[in-house]
Amino acid sequence: MMKQFLIKMFHLGLLIYLILWCLQLVIDAGLKLNQNNPFYEWNMIDKGAINAEVVFFGSSRTYKHYNPEIIDKKLHLNSYNLGNDGTAIDIQRIRNKAYFANNKTPQVIVQNVDITSLFPTEKLYKKNQYFPRYTIRNFEILNAVDDAIFIEYIIPMYKYRGYLNVFELTLQGYLSTKTENKNHKGFSVNNSSWDGKFEQQKQQLNGEKLNFSHVNFKERLLVFDEMLANLNAHSNTVLLVWAPEYYERQELEAAVLSNIKNKYSEAADKYKNTYFIDFTKDSLSYHKKYFYNSYHLNGTGAAIFSEKIADTIAKYHVFK
Repeated sequence: MMKQFLIKMFHLGLLIYLILWCLQLVIDAGLKLNQNNPFYEWNMIDKGAINAEVVFFGSSRTYKHYNPEIIDKKLHLNSYNLGNDGTAIDIQRIRNKAYFANNKTPQVIVQNVDITSLFPTEKLYKKNQYFPRYTIRNFEILNAVDDAIFIEYIIPMYKYRGYLNVFELTLQGYLSTKTENKNHKGFSVNNSSWDGKFEQQKQQLNGEKLNFSHVNFKERLLVFDEMLANLNAHSNTVLLVWAPEYYERQELEAAVLSNIKNKYSEAADKYKNTYFIDFTKDSLSYHKKYFYNSYHLNGTGAAIFSEKIADTIAKYHVFK
């Protein structure tokens, strides 16, 4: 009697488990159809709908700095900004791999580099964007930065806890509902003026420099080298670009700034047609009017920088 009861309970549990898995597949499929940020670029990647000749990878400093409209017009080609807010090099690899798996090989890859890209990822930013990407290929990367990932891979629907908006986002996907999307080819312009937060940061530091003791740069550069090898294998030319940042911020980064630049340069030297381009001494870096904070160019600054990047791309790669 007990044995039969346990068998029935097992079958019921298995049925519920399978139903939850099916429901999770339906939700993730809806998220893959969502046409709004941050899902839109991911879904364009998955569909193989980008196929750009030039792609820009990186964090928010890519997302805010490289304007494809300006670059396309100047170089007469198709480029796309795949910068992703709040991502360091380890998480950036997920987008890189997805792009290479589904889109044509770009002629040029521009990878934005800096100090914060080497920071360890402590929390997945806008975690719900990764829900449809819980694949075997991404498990190692995600599991390394989030202790809950292992359980979320095993227990269906568990990953959505605290993210009840995924049901609305899924419905938007199936209904092809498109809310306001200000991005153009992945680029997001910010036309704000200087926000003054840097002055507050300097005041809090009270004359001290920024402390980077929490970062194991040797370990993080190994992750970067792995990513760079993958970039180099999927493009004819790779440009490692350190975009402008406000010069006073650079003074606060003095403890590691020069060394990290050297490491990026050394990394580039290991590969054919891979170059490190440093814009930190560019004239843009010395004027607040081109920034909305010490690390991000505003719309005016990004427009000027994009012109310069177009010239840089033309210098290092001849399109055929």
